[in-house]
Amino acid sequence: MQNVKLSSLDFSKTTVKLDFNAPNNIFEECSNKDVTITFTFTNFSLDLQFDHWFEVASSSIESESGVGTFSIKEATLKVEFKPYLNADRLRMAIIKFDFDF
Repeated sequence: MQNVKLSSLDFSKTTVKLDFNAPNNIFEECSNKDVTITFTFTNFSLDLQFDHWFEVASSSIESESGVGTFSIKEATLKVEFKPYLNADRLRMAIIKFDFDF
């Protein structure tokens, strides 16, 4: 069994970049396959807490447990979307998702 919880997010030094890859107006060109929108969040940090318990049954029962935290510093999240129209509303489908740290 393992349990991981997000304990904090730090966006104080984060930069956000928004790129439109559209020939003209994004709302007029949503049916165009070349239109994409990319959100990039750079230099954010998060802290995670975990606890786990592990038991193996063999000739004897072995168990292990632990509690701790770990931090991910200066992470980058990049999400690429494809906009489309559905029921007269602008929707976004995720095409690509990258998380680097």
